[in-house]
Amino acid sequence: MVTDSAAASSAWGGGQRVNNGAINVDPSGKEITPIAAILKKNCNARIGLVTTATVTHATPAGFAASISSRGNENSIAPQYLNRVDVILADDPPFLLQVEGARVDHAAHLNDIAGLLGDQLAFDDALAAMLAMIAGRDDILIVVTSDHGNANPGLNGMGKNSEVFGHMMEIFG
Repeated sequence: MVTDSAAASSAWGGGQRVNNGAINVDPSGKEITPIAAILKKNCNARIGLVTTATVTHATPAGFAASISSRGNENSIAPQYLNRVDVILADDPPFLLQVEGARVDHAAHLNDIAGLLGDQLAFDDALAAMLAMIAGRDDILIVVTSDHGNANPGLNGMGKNSEVFGHMMEIFG
């Protein structure tokens, strides 16, 4: 009479009704392809699951897994390997690595405009992260450079360098 989390999430994530306790497996035992697998295959979509429970709990699993018993979380996790790009759960130890990699790419190309733009974009991303965790004392953010090569000046010096030309284009 009352839908459990597995059946409810399967209705949203798989588009069909299933029995309580099942995740994207219909009453006849046939697996239903969850939306994450469909979007990944057809659109190469990036998929993320965020929860304050274990990430293999019934609700997140309903969007990315198919299994006859919601309690079989050890069989849910491997199904995420080719379907889910980002998984965030409120379980210790938790680690999120965020990189501003385009800064390095721009430096290698001696693209000063790209380098500055990407440094500013990374600064904006860092500001957003800091705002999200404001007031919390259980999260550590470590910020470091890729390998500190953000110096396109290595391709020459002075007015004859390629970098000087780029700087003049940008700043006049």
